[in-house]
Amino acid sequence: MQDAQTPPCQQDVFGILELIQRIGSYLHPSDLFSCVQVSRHWNSSLIPILWETIDDSMLSWQKAVRQQEDDMRLGGHGSQNSIRNLFVKHGCHIRHLRLHWRTTLDAACSGMHCSGLRSLRIGRIRHPQIQQPEHDWMADLDRQEQDEMTTLRWEIAMSDISTVASSLPFPTRKAALGRTLAQQELDWSTSKHFWTFLRNNRQLKSLCLNKSLDEFLEDVSVPYLVDTLASLKDLSELENNYIAIDLDQILGRVSNLKRYNSMFSPTGSGVSNQTSLQLRSAGFLGVCAYREFLRILSRAPNLEFLSVGGVSVIGGVDSTDAANIMNDRPSQLATLRLGFHSKTLLDVHMNDVFSWIPHLTTLTITQLVPSTAQSLSTFCTNLETVYEPHKGALSASPGQLTPMATPALDLLLMNCPTLKKFDGIRHVLSGQIWEEPWVCQGLNFLRCRVRGVQRLSPQEQERYSVIDSTGDRTLLSEDDSRLVVSHTVSMEQQKKIYERLATLTKLCVVDLGAEYRRLHRDYEMAFDEYLHVNRPAHDTLELTLESGLGLLGNLKGLQVFGFEGMDHRIGQNELQWMALEWPQLQVMRGFHDAFPPRIDYERRKAELREMFAMLRPDVKHQGVERGYSTHAGRA
Repeated sequence: MQDAQTPPCQQDVFGILELIQRIGSYLHPSDLFSCVQVSRHWNSSLIPILWETIDDSMLSWQKAVRQQEDDMRLGGHGSQNSIRNLFVKHGCHIRHLRLHWRTTLDAACSGMHCSGLRSLRIGRIRHPQIQQPEHDWMADLDRQEQDEMTTLRWEIAMSDISTVASSLPFPTRKAALGRTLAQQELDWSTSKHFWTFLRNNRQLKSLCLNKSLDEFLEDVSVPYLVDTLASLKDLSELENNYIAIDLDQILGRVSNLKRYNSMFSPTGSGVSNQTSLQLRSAGFLGVCAYREFLRILSRAPNLEFLSVGGVSVIGGVDSTDAANIMNDRPSQLATLRLGFHSKTLLDVHMNDVFSWIPHLTTLTITQLVPSTAQSLSTFCTNLETVYEPHKGALSASPGQLTPMATPALDLLLMNCPTLKKFDGIRHVLSGQIWEEPWVCQGLNFLRCRVRGVQRLSPQEQERYSVIDSTGDRTLLSEDDSRLVVSHTVSMEQQKKIYERLATLTKLCVVDLGAEYRRLHRDYEMAFDEYLHVNRPAHDTLELTLESGLGLLGNLKGLQVFGFEGMDHRIGQNELQWMALEWPQLQVMRGFHDAFPPRIDYERRKAELREMFAMLRPDVKHQGVERGYSTHAGRA
């Protein structure tokens, strides 16, 4: 039997450079590593792809770094040289570099071997748990001589970079803070190499600087840092968590910047009025003064996204000043994220804030209050999405009273016809809102709570079932008559709620549930068979066909239905109805198994989940802690 041979045409196909590289771009690094060992031709074709992206947080790099640190503790240098040699040999292929270790940062910055980067991300840098031992000869010097020697060696170490830079990079030497001179010299070397490395990568498009660089780099001057950033002509994305920089300098010097994020508060000198036409997105974790907030909108007229950790009224601005800052031109801002902010600002300035951003479509806010909702309804006529993040349980105690209705949500539903998504589980719909007209007929995402429903207690419900089964209501006692009336009122009230929800025919997500249990406080175990956990809310919808659930049958596009924390009375009939009437349903939130089934309520949930799985095995069951990013209903 003759050996099988690869046809010549197939050999030609496997030798096509473009085909090999195209396939290689879709392979996992481990598979790529196997492919480069197939042949010299494949090796030369795929090595650039294998080394295109380097992330030292991956396990393979962590092992190499730890091995090097172990060698350093033993006084060896083999591992250090091997890591550096990798950058020497393959640095020319690296285009995207993510660094989290001091060891790999030192290796990458040494020499001119890695100068073709498109993106550089410095994460939280981890240090070796040792520092360089002190020079033996330092022990022969007294304290004054040691200080003089340190100063001399600092001047010599920094002389070469100081003479070539247009601005002085390191005006003063950082305090030793317990570091040996040998360790300081290593840090000085890293500082020089890092900034030279950054300036040599002229084609950088994305850069992230982490605050942890300050732990070992010398204190760089702001003019030198800005000069360095300005020299990167292609830089379009910058995340600066390293040092606070005047925003005017950033916008004025980094001409092609489209995306800027910083952990610091935005501050500007106010001297420059140069605009940045390229900037589309800006984010600041720090608090932003109201005046600076307006200046950002004015300086970046094409800004589409803005996020600030908070807004302060310090340095208040009246309407005339605001008009001057904005040059009487409204902003094109479409997405705004607001963190914690002063109540004074909310009461006094929110009308002014939103009057300058009439094109706003998406708002994320830490706490939505009625004054903000009123301003949104008045000025932001294109508003589509309102999101109020919330984590943790909402119930304060097992016996908590029904929460008050939140007028902020009511105002949006009645006054924002363009609203498509509301995600704020802290907000409650109750009272007369079900009697009022809603103008948001395009709403496709609703996540809030429904409370204030007059429900029979479990004991009353059991008694009513007995009364209803007899069918004879002519000889009822006074208590039983009141029970029948209460049941009738409850059914009428719930049907009004279902009727209102049924008018929103575009709804894809209806999530009326929230986590009501505080695991660290309400979860007690006295004995193996006894668990006490806070009960679900009783004054909410029953979710039964009798109470009007069938009115939601026209929500044919419903994809997510949530009812966690609601004391519902869903049974087999309701499950069969949901399985049939909601053909697009993908996720249910209310039957997940977060707690042990030894709790009666949780045991019932498990039974219902198994029952529904028989009807609709395609539907997933999730907890309320899961996000909505994968669902089509997300606006």
